[in-house]
Amino acid sequence: MTAARGGHPGVMSVTSGVPALVVPPSGAEGAPSDDGVRVTVHPAEDVLLPAGAPLGALRAGLAALLRRPELRHAPLTADGVPVADADVVGHRPLLPGVTLAVAREVGDPVEDVVRDAVLRRPWLVARADGVDAGVVTGLRPGVPTTLPASPGAASGTGPTIVVRTRSRRPDRVHVRTRSGAARLVRTTAGGRRRVARVGRLPRRWRPGSRLEAAGARYTLHASGEVGRWLAPPAPAERTEPTGHGAGIAAAAVVPVVGSLVLAAALRQPVYALFSLVGVLALVPQLLAARRRRRARAAPGGQDDGGPVAATATNAAPPGSEPGRVLARVVAAHEASDGAWRRAVQHDRTGARAPGRTSGDGDGSPLGALVPDGALAVRGPRDAARAVARAVVVDIAAAGASVTVLGAGRDAWSWCRWLPETGPRAVVVDAADDLGAEHRGAPVPRPGDPLGPDRVDVVVLCLPVDAAPPSWCRTVWEVRDDGLVQRRAPDGTAAAEPLVGVSAGWAEGFARRVAGLAALRRELTSLAAADGTGAGAGGRRARPGVLGAPGADDRVAVDPTDPRLPSEVSLAELLAADLPATGSRGLTHGAARAAVHAWDASEGWAVPLGVDADGRTVRLDLVGDGPHLLVAGTTGSGKSELLQALVLGLASRRSPRDLALALVDFKGGASFGPCSALPHVVGQVTDLDAGLAGRALAGLRAELHRRERLLADRGAADLAALAGHPDAPPRLVVVIDEFRALADDLPEFLPGLLRVAAQGRSLGVHLVLATQRPAGAVSADVRANVSARVALRVVDAADSHDVVDTGAAARIRPGTPGRAVLRLGAADPVALQCAHAGTAPSAGPVVRRAPAWRAAGYPPALPPSDLTDRPDEPGRPSEPQRPGAAERLVAALREEASRRGLAAGPAPWLPPLPERVTAAEAASLVPAGSDPAATTLPLALGDDPARQCRRLVSWSPADGHLAVVGTARSGRTTTLVALARTALGGGWHVHALAPRAGRDAFAPLTRHPGFGTLAGPDDPRRAARLLRLLAAHEPAPGAAPVLVVVDAVEQLRAALAGPDPWDPLAAALAGRGTAFAVAADGATVGGLAPRVGPRLVLLGRDPHADVVLGAPSPLAGSGGPPGRGAWLGGDAALCQVLLPGTGPVPVPATEAGTETGTDRPGPVVVRPLPVVVRAATLPAPARETVVVLGAGGDAAEPVSLDVAGGALVSGPRGSGRSSVLRLVARRLASAGRLAGVVSRDADLRAEAGVAPAAVPAPAAVRRLLDDLAPGVLVVDDLDLLAQTCPVEAELVAGLLGPGGHDVGGRVLVASATTTGALLAHRGALAELRATRTGVVLHPGERGADDVLATPLGETAEPGPPRPGRGALVASGRARPVQVALP
Repeated sequence: MTAARGGHPGVMSVTSGVPALVVPPSGAEGAPSDDGVRVTVHPAEDVLLPAGAPLGALRAGLAALLRRPELRHAPLTADGVPVADADVVGHRPLLPGVTLAVAREVGDPVEDVVRDAVLRRPWLVARADGVDAGVVTGLRPGVPTTLPASPGAASGTGPTIVVRTRSRRPDRVHVRTRSGAARLVRTTAGGRRRVARVGRLPRRWRPGSRLEAAGARYTLHASGEVGRWLAPPAPAERTEPTGHGAGIAAAAVVPVVGSLVLAAALRQPVYALFSLVGVLALVPQLLAARRRRRARAAPGGQDDGGPVAATATNAAPPGSEPGRVLARVVAAHEASDGAWRRAVQHDRTGARAPGRTSGDGDGSPLGALVPDGALAVRGPRDAARAVARAVVVDIAAAGASVTVLGAGRDAWSWCRWLPETGPRAVVVDAADDLGAEHRGAPVPRPGDPLGPDRVDVVVLCLPVDAAPPSWCRTVWEVRDDGLVQRRAPDGTAAAEPLVGVSAGWAEGFARRVAGLAALRRELTSLAAADGTGAGAGGRRARPGVLGAPGADDRVAVDPTDPRLPSEVSLAELLAADLPATGSRGLTHGAARAAVHAWDASEGWAVPLGVDADGRTVRLDLVGDGPHLLVAGTTGSGKSELLQALVLGLASRRSPRDLALALVDFKGGASFGPCSALPHVVGQVTDLDAGLAGRALAGLRAELHRRERLLADRGAADLAALAGHPDAPPRLVVVIDEFRALADDLPEFLPGLLRVAAQGRSLGVHLVLATQRPAGAVSADVRANVSARVALRVVDAADSHDVVDTGAAARIRPGTPGRAVLRLGAADPVALQCAHAGTAPSAGPVVRRAPAWRAAGYPPALPPSDLTDRPDEPGRPSEPQRPGAAERLVAALREEASRRGLAAGPAPWLPPLPERVTAAEAASLVPAGSDPAATTLPLALGDDPARQCRRLVSWSPADGHLAVVGTARSGRTTTLVALARTALGGGWHVHALAPRAGRDAFAPLTRHPGFGTLAGPDDPRRAARLLRLLAAHEPAPGAAPVLVVVDAVEQLRAALAGPDPWDPLAAALAGRGTAFAVAADGATVGGLAPRVGPRLVLLGRDPHADVVLGAPSPLAGSGGPPGRGAWLGGDAALCQVLLPGTGPVPVPATEAGTETGTDRPGPVVVRPLPVVVRAATLPAPARETVVVLGAGGDAAEPVSLDVAGGALVSGPRGSGRSSVLRLVARRLASAGRLAGVVSRDADLRAEAGVAPAAVPAPAAVRRLLDDLAPGVLVVDDLDLLAQTCPVEAELVAGLLGPGGHDVGGRVLVASATTTGALLAHRGALAELRATRTGVVLHPGERGADDVLATPLGETAEPGPPRPGRGALVASGRARPVQVALP
């Protein structure tokens, strides 16, 4: 058979013979409810009574609900036991399952017959087969009892069986028949059957023998005491006749007879004395037999199980002895607490039946009953249901909860009394097939999820012609002859008598089980050898139940106790101590009444919740603490518990006495409205991991402050300062998810424990909450945190770690707030924690219990329909009303404001501001912390150890400053702010920054104290500035100099060249100049050994921050730009000061630098212009001086004196002809031009009246022949030497050494750099010797050798610019931009 696994989530059926099933929704009608105690009001009204309420408070509600006025005042009974108005619901006699009735309406309930048979009669007879098996009859001594006839027998045809126990010998039972035949059958341990007929004469009936008459079977059990049913039965071997009587007689007679025969034969009377030996040997045997009889008569000493007890107990099928199961349930229900504990202790000391294992094969509590997890009963409807009921009775007795599905669900209404705890058993009743329209969806199988649980056992009740699912291999066939064919999973089959129970019998049983659950008792806590499901052999008892294996020997705690309420209102518990509000609780109008406790409270006990007895559980942090640990998995109600605790403390103590510090590492929403309490002095979330570290440091500082305060006052602890005006409030630090906090900050937990160890006497209390207690609850935590609360946890080991018991692991999902509390060495207490958001109720409410009806009409809503539905279109949404917690917080805030009370200072510094200016920082630091004149304020720093701020300042005397950080961390802003501060302090400032960050420094260039702004894109000027600063010797009284370098790695790369001299390193090694360099790595661009203090700008990644050089405690504390770690002495977290927005004020010392005062201004290396017009240049004073363009450090007009000759070199296109045109124009205007030789017509045109020639031999010769005194300008002299070598020699011959002759002739020529370098003789060689001229593109290889002058300071990287070069005069070079002619 294949199951279809689809369809509606609430419908289940199979394609076999099983009709459709509809699963009732969680908490639907018919399911047992944990919202109250379910009882029946006679005759048949099921109601839910609130647990813990006295009956007298419920009478009016019962009368109104059921419309029975007599219930207001008439005396009532519970199962025949009179009850008083003071009796509490959930306690005896008002346990779940009882029937309440007016005393005059009913007599003794039916259940009294069973109770009398179990508790008051020495013997009990139980019907062992048939559809009404399990019916028990008690035997009263001296009174004959007639057993009821079989239901199948015709009237007058069955035998009449009379059972009687004598008054003088109540330990013996005799049976006889008045009509018909009967027999007693005993099965030996070897499987042999011994049959004894029963007639009209009485015949002894021993336990272990089965009475059979007309198809009915009965078993006999010793009864009359609770201990007989709770103690483990005797081993099977003891139930067999041992033959001790015959053996004793033989041992005594043989010696006597032998001695007499010997005396007669030998005629020696003396031998007759040997007969005394046999008599003496008989005495100890008689004594031993007597002890055995007494042992069998003692509780648990006589095996009274039927045929199953006499055979292998593990082979007993479920439901085989319902009478015995009922008797054990009744005994457990009626036993006193002492008797129950003795029985459990007897079990736990090892009283186990032989052959029983310590656990079932599959590890399930129900594995011993249904090893395969599924069982199908098939047959006629009534008989199949009776058999299935007997099986389910055993399953329920084993502690399982039962869910009934299927078309025949109405027949199982008795299951409404079974508790909803323990393993999940599903009953599928399809005995009434409603038709094929219900087929198509799957039947739940073992292991399938069912709500929050999984299915452990499935019992199918099927019609005769239905085929069970393929996964169900255990099938019982109910035959017409009264037998049941049981087919096991291995294929073996056996026919046994039908054993079933009626619905009425099952309901009586279920009511008793409901009472057991309220008493926290389970039969699985007891050892048994009957295999019927009533014992614990081979099955596990539920932890937390009284007597459960593995529970604490001293006490058992059950967080699944049905008497525990599902919800408790904190406002209601708070109001219970306030007579002004009465039982109405803290409503919106009466919320202010809570603050009266600020004046009236004594002590620190606050309500935490309600236990199973309805008592308020209180926690006193001062008396029970001083610290509290709370553990619970997601959805267990941990945050709600913390809110209730915080609100409870705030409602009892004013902000004058109580300060709350909230640390939330679960996203910042754990404390809800509690964050607005007037008691809250500080709050930390996981959104700022660095703040957590400061919080710990602040707590240490607070402890030190309190220690000093107590020492100054001579007080031993904070309590000794009560009423003193200087007494600090008690500080309660609540940390939600401290395990996550400890994972993020490994040093946090040890530091927290140190705080916990010192906090008791100093009035500092910790409340630690975590979802993962495993590993977090160390020996140190146990030593310092004595109060512990465990909400629902997923593992028993976690529960043991917190409260030393595994009970918290048994808390069911869907019950938030259910917890186990342990205070020190006291016994744990199960409670339902108070919920701050629950409004107080108007009082105990009586409700009708959900009726048990067929599921599926209407069908269950899917899970998505169970959530809140959005407002319908067109329907206005109602405004969100404040809840009970919000109203309470508002009332406390109002009262605190009325009294003028405000929260005190935080125990830790608040988060550093994300943006802070110098003016704002000055207002945040203590007085007297102004920086010295020689230091520069840099940032606002944290000093958590002293709980104050400080101004982080940099003193250049401590070394150069390194600002290290990644992109967009605030490096440039830090340098700009530093430069602005320095300018305002009279410093001279220079900035070397890349082009991307240069705009940030542009506003500062207008300040008279600002010098040079350059960067990696202008390395010539940067190098020139650094050379000037390296050679700078500060004069007395001179302004200090600051150079800020942004992106130092880029600058060093731009300055790198063939020259091994590093201008930046040399400047750092110089005197009188302070550097602040920004880098993106801890090596500071290779300058790490040359810097001193560091500012590491932090990010979110602690590992990346550590790589940058940040200390581990501060790593990862970044976020906003400018957040950094100051490493100048003690490490400190800081926020860089932002630069101002207005103009920088000019100090008086700098005000006259531009007007010619004695104090020199800053060094300025200005950039050369890209284009210079010749018309804009001034006229020179001398005739041989030519103004070539703009150059030098000031980018001013520069000139060249050509009186001694000059050489212009450079590659092609570099502007050589332009230089010669400027020279020719100037000399021609002065009348000093002798001639021009050039291919360039423009250059020849500049000659004016002077001769000009192209570089041809004839033309050059004619020009030289008529050459007048003056300056001869020759373009491309190196090319002329190649094309006109003779004429080139003539040019050299006309001139003397140095490029001029005695007759006043001077040569100014141009050549390529290569041509000039290759000239070793002639005119070019002579011109090079003058070391005067213009070298264009000085960065070209070999340019330094043209005029034998270093040109590194004048060279610029990148492609050559026309006209850009070096002006060399007598071996000294200056950069120049040649003007356009």
